[in-house]
Parts: sequence; structure tokens; C-alpha cells
Amino acid sequence: MWLDGNDSAPRTDQLGSEDGKYSIMTSHIEEGISSFKIAQGGLDLEMTNGAWPRPLRTLDATFPGDLPDTIVASIRVGFRCLSKAAQQVLIVTAILGERASTKRIACATELEGKALHTALDELEWCAWLVAESRGYTFVARIVRDVVARDMVTEGERQRILAKKC
Repeated sequence: MWLDGNDSAPRTDQLGSEDGKYSIMTSHIEEGISSFKIAQGGLDLEMTNGAWPRPLRTLDATFPGDLPDTIVASIRVGFRCLSKAAQQVLIVTAILGERASTKRIACATELEGKALHTALDELEWCAWLVAESRGYTFVARIVRDVVARDMVTEGERQRILAKKC
């Protein structure tokens, strides 16, 4: 039934019935209209106040310590399923910051040639890293933060940063 209570309004199965290209879109619109709550005086602002998404409630704004243990554990397990070279490259990429060039990764890991490229390919195929024009970066920043926090010792972190790559 439409907002005016008229049943004679076109139905979604009648709109675009020749090719069906509008039926899905109109069904979503009709569903949205029928579920939209209209008070007698208009829109009920009590139910719609505030910004979306709420500040500090997005995954991007969450710190690794705030993540559920199951998510952190799955990142750790996934990390341990990688080859040793890929783990090494992932740690270095997390420590070096936002983007790391192949040259900086090679310098910090002391991997070269085929071993380095195989590790980088593995990390791309497993969706840990993505290659961009300015270097490699993590697909998800929160994963980078977990790797940098949990998967590297302080001594190893200092040695990586001391290499001046």
C-alpha cells in the first residue's frame, strides 16, 4: 500500500516489466517508503538525530586494543600462516609506516630478487598488502597496527629503524 493508502498505484512487478531492469530498484524504494515512519506532524526527528556514522564508532577509528580478541587472534593466526619471508616483509612494512618502496623493504629485510618478489606476491595474493605507485601499503590500516604492535619485538623494531633504509 502506498503512503496515500491507494492500492491502485503501480506495483514493482509492473514497472519495467519488459526487461525487469527497474524492478529491483523500485522494490528497494517501495520497501524504504513503506518502512519510513511518518508521524502526524511529519518526520519523527527523535529517531533520526545525530550524525552517521557516529564519531569514533568506525573500524577506521578503532585502535588495536579496542578490537575484539577474536579479530586480533585471526590476524595473528593469519600472519603465522604466511611464509617466513612474507612475515619478515610484513613486519618491515608495518614498521616503516604508511607506504614502503620495494627498495626500502629490500634494505630492511635483506631479501633480494626472487625471494623478495615471491614474498611480496604472496602478501598481495593473500590481501595483506597492495602495491601502489608510491610503494606497498596495508589493505587495512588496523591490520598494520596489530602487526606492528603484536608481531614484532622492541629490539627487532629498533634494528629495522636503525638500518636507515
